[in-house]
Amino acid sequence: MRAPYWVYHPLMQGYHNPTPNRDPALRPQPEYNEGESPKFPAFSHLLMTPSQSLAKLPDEETKQRIGRAFFGSAFEQGGGLDAFEYYFNYYEEEIDWLQGGVTPETDQLAGLAAQTHDDLLIIANVLRKNADCKRSEIRAKVRESNGRNDREDWAFDRSIDITIRLWLQINIRDTLFRDTGKGVPDVQWDELQTLTEFLSSLFPVAEWELGAKERRLDPYFTGANMVEFCDLKIDWTTSLEDHLRLDRVKKVLWVFPYKRNLQALLSEADNGHGSPLPATVLKETIQTLDLLFPFWDERTKEFLRNEGQYFHEIGPFEQGRTLHLLDFAHWKDRLLEVYEEVYQSPPASWKQLRKDRRNPQQFWTFWIALVILGLTLVSTITGIVSMATGIVQMNTALEATRQQAQDQQRGQVNCRCPGFQRTG
Repeated sequence: MRAPYWVYHPLMQGYHNPTPNRDPALRPQPEYNEGESPKFPAFSHLLMTPSQSLAKLPDEETKQRIGRAFFGSAFEQGGGLDAFEYYFNYYEEEIDWLQGGVTPETDQLAGLAAQTHDDLLIIANVLRKNADCKRSEIRAKVRESNGRNDREDWAFDRSIDITIRLWLQINIRDTLFRDTGKGVPDVQWDELQTLTEFLSSLFPVAEWELGAKERRLDPYFTGANMVEFCDLKIDWTTSLEDHLRLDRVKKVLWVFPYKRNLQALLSEADNGHGSPLPATVLKETIQTLDLLFPFWDERTKEFLRNEGQYFHEIGPFEQGRTLHLLDFAHWKDRLLEVYEEVYQSPPASWKQLRKDRRNPQQFWTFWIALVILGLTLVSTITGIVSMATGIVQMNTALEATRQQAQDQQRGQVNCRCPGFQRTG
């Protein structure tokens, strides 16, 4: 007897197809009354569509399902696949990375409970609906929805981790794969933490107070200015918790550039269908991008164009940049670190000094001193030239005088000689 084409998922109130090569005629009907909609409308498109294996990159149809499941109505309203192309480049890189194991120990796909892209979407729905549950409880719900009860706990844990990486872009990984995060520090979700507690712990709220002087940021505090004036290097991270991490030794600032994803998740949160990520984190992250990369700044436009980034063009934009650190509850610590350690650091070279306009007094003092130095050098050179000219003229005059004296002396000698006397 052939296996059924569809597997029923009780959390979805519908059917999921783990074996796309089966006969579609074997597909049963969803178990809900005629005229009713499934309890999870965002997943109704999965009921009639074959699933694609995680061993393959998602095709266009699968990407559409991923976009709608992860970002809801904001996916279509935000421009669909074309607008989210940058995100799907990341998605495909992660899938490629999963397939990169050369040994059983490094094969991240081996033994997973999630075998298809749609399996990940179902797990995302479980996470969304059970964010206040502990990891062990969520694992049990994922096991119930997955239908692969013969798999061990780690198979479900890794499937959950992959879903969080792809959906929320949090670099959560099994300790066995700690060195496979492409240089991004990884995090682990404790067994006794709820998903909400785990995500909140990654973005703590700073409780210390700032002085009046420290609260306000300089209007020139932009990423492009720090690259040009402060010798800063900006790299782009795919992990939200890695945003604004500063490597002081290498002077590298990591920035999370997926602004469209943040806006989509925030939009869904405002509609009551958002991700487990705190809405304040999503909003503040967007504000930090607008702060460091203002869309109207020409130097910023040129820098991002050279980097192949265009997130600064994605609106809507708030009225004016917020320059007060008190507006950033979650990112205040990291912003202050960048501001004090990088932006307020003195220029390290003459090249930086001559371009640096962060301190107008210092900038004009430098140029006035440079002009005075130039005038002094010109005056000195002119004096030296004049003195050299005087010396040359004096030597010329002395030589002429000496020559004249010699001529006179020679003439007197000639007059005394008898052979030169005239006869009468």
